[in-house]
Order: sequence, then structure tokens, then C-alpha cells
Amino acid sequence: MWHKAQFGISYSESLVQNRALNLPLVSVAGIFQHNTSGLVTLKSSGLDSIAKLDTYAAEHPEEAVKILIASAPKGTFPNLKEIETSQEYNSSQYLDGSKCWGEQTLQMWTNYPRFMYTHQAVLDAAGKPITTQPNYAASFTDSLLPVCK
Repeated sequence: MWHKAQFGISYSESLVQNRALNLPLVSVAGIFQHNTSGLVTLKSSGLDSIAKLDTYAAEHPEEAVKILIASAPKGTFPNLKEIETSQEYNSSQYLDGSKCWGEQTLQMWTNYPRFMYTHQAVLDAAGKPITTQPNYAASFTDSLLPVCK
């Protein structure tokens, strides 16, 4: 059963695969400049923008870990050192060469998806490799990102 959503966080492999099934999905921001994983925040946390969260986390990784731990229910993170180590790595990935958080490029949405296509990892609804290269440019838009200063 499919459910409609206005916004979701996923990874490029899933988006490429679902676009091959003709689902009208488009990436609106790259959380990390290199594919790693998704990030979720509660609206009640006071962090009302994922761009603000990631930019802040990139600039203040230690404080970002404290905020994350303080906002989660007790016991959520049994290994606090693991959270600190993860954020230490992730903080360098939010911007990594980009002027602004979330910025995406055609190269970013071509390189790995083309590798997936070339190695027959993108399947159609029948479970067979697609035979036409995806429209890589249609996989993303930066039009919803905050204006970069």
C-alpha cells in the first residue's frame, strides 16, 4: 500500500529505483554531500529547519550532539560515545565543498545512479533491469533550498 507524503528523507538508491517505477519523486536537498544516511528531527525540538540543523551541526558538532542527546527520550542512545563519533564524522559531510547546505549537482545525481544503471541494479516493476538510462536531471531540484549567501 502506498501512502502520499509531501516530504520524506531517503537515500539516492531508493530514489533512483522508485523513479524507475515511475513514481514522481524528486530530491530537494542533499543532506550530506556524499551518500551516507538520512537524518530526522522532531518539530517539537525547536529545530524547525533541516538546513538550520545541518548548518549548525557542521559549525558546532559538539553542541549539536548535546542538543540531540538532550532532546531524545532517556535511554535512546545507550552508547553516547558512538553518537559523538558519528557527529564528528558527519559534521564534515554536511557542506563538504558546497557553498550552502543541501546543494546538489547533476554530477552528484549522475555518477552513482549511472553506476547502478550500468550494473543492472535499477529494476522495473517486473523486477527486470531497466533498458533506458534514467533522466538524471529530473532526479533533483535545488529550487526549494534557502537562498545561499
